[in-house]
Amino acid sequence: MCATAQYFYGKPVGGMSQREMPVSLLPAPDLAWIGATVAEALATVAAMAVALYGSAARAAAFERPKPNGKAADGGGGKKKKTAALAAQVRDGLLADLDGLVLDAPARLAHAAEQPEEEERWKTAGTIQATLRKAAYGTALRLFDQTFPIDGTLGTDAALAQERAVLVRRLNAILHPKPPKQGAS
Repeated sequence: MCATAQYFYGKPVGGMSQREMPVSLLPAPDLAWIGATVAEALATVAAMAVALYGSAARAAAFERPKPNGKAADGGGGKKKKTAALAAQVRDGLLADLDGLVLDAPARLAHAAEQPEEEERWKTAGTIQATLRKAAYGTALRLFDQTFPIDGTLGTDAALAQERAVLVRRLNAILHPKPPKQGAS
């Protein structure tokens, strides 16, 4: 199966992408299992991307001094630049995970062909864990690269706090608390 997409940057087309996914001749229940397993992993990645976007937007809003000592963007357009930078960081996360995501359906299809049910679930768990671990590490790496904390700027304490918030949010996504018993 082949899919083609156009990416728009403003009004003009900014790029094209073509992806090929393996078509498996598996029974419908197996295909549904593959789809559900990938969708579950992607929901986690999407939640992490949203958390990274929020932290990047807040971190980008901190005033960074220019070499001449004045604030970096004292005029209009700061919100637009902040949102654009946060979107670039989020998109970087998704792009870095592209290969793992595209590889998942083929690996799951191979697992679905195995006669052992236990092997199927083990493979699914491994794929999901690998994707979650990669998303977590990549999100933190991108945040740290985009907003380095080197001890020389007055914004370093605020950046460190925002990074800590990001870590807490990512951990909450990876390890959600179960609902309380008896709560409606």
